[in-house]
Amino acid sequence: MKILENQNLTIKDFMITFVVAGQKKIIALRRDILIKEFLAKFPIAELDDKRQIADEDKIAIFATKKTCELCNCDFKDYKDAEYHHKERYADGGRSKIENIMILCTKCHDRIHGNSELEIPTEEEISEED
Repeated sequence: MKILENQNLTIKDFMITFVVAGQKKIIALRRDILIKEFLAKFPIAELDDKRQIADEDKIAIFATKKTCELCNCDFKDYKDAEYHHKERYADGGRSKIENIMILCTKCHDRIHGNSELEIPTEEEISEED
């Protein structure tokens, strides 16, 4: 007990220090386990660094499709249309031409709104043409 006397610690102080240190290790271990399990269940999607769709891509998309992909209404200019990620950006969808739909404001609002709207597959769209 000379060590304790030299540091002016009592056995009670020593036990408190020991218990707190043990609790910190247990908490750290639990935290690490929770993080590992969470990441296994919900992997972090690697997003591209540009969420916004570049004007060059909008112009390229508009050059091939000048109508809303859902209701077929016509656009006069590429700026009149809205551009929608087929695979959500938050789910890892890239801002690439093949992942972008051209939509009118009304259809884009329906996709993101409360009303249910099924987006047709590319096969269904090509069958209509």
